[in-house]
Amino acid sequence: MAKKKIILTRHAQERMVKRNVSREDIRKTVDHPTYTSSIKKDNTQELRRRVDNRENYIVVERKKNNLIIIITVGWSDE
Repeated sequence: MAKKKIILTRHAQERMVKRNVSREDIRKTVDHPTYTSSIKKDNTQELRRRVDNRENYIVVERKKNNLIIIITVGWSDE
């Protein structure tokens, strides 16, 4: 399986800093989510991954050729 290419929006980058989410957190959530919502009409989807007692979430837009645009990121307890 080809590796997914990830692009971060400016909003996602700002939220990464504000919410202390690393690129590694995002990569792990994209590659191994513990929850995946169904894909909506606008091709967006929510992915979640449990980390200790927290849950990392990201909202992505799926494009062709394994391209994923990260729209926003955070932790469910914030």
